[in-house]
Amino acid sequence: MASHSNYSGLPSGFRWDDTYRTTDNFIEVYNWYSVKFDLGAEARANGRCLLLEGTQEQFFLERSITVFLCNAQDGQTIFVSRFTNTH
Repeated sequence: MASHSNYSGLPSGFRWDDTYRTTDNFIEVYNWYSVKFDLGAEARANGRCLLLEGTQEQFFLERSITVFLCNAQDGQTIFVSRFTNTH
């Protein structure tokens, strides 16, 4: 539905924010994001929404990922935020 990239922190960091909508099953969507970004169990739940978050390190980079997944009447809404910076 929407996408935004912020490179103002270059060369040490950059960020991507994306929003999606799907009619796929909530549990299947939750499991996909949990496995795809290695986020584990939700950090906290908020009504019909879940917040998944985690940090991954590769070489000299650190990536923080947040997925906010909401179960709506006509499908799922997914907000994905990724931030990468150098150590």
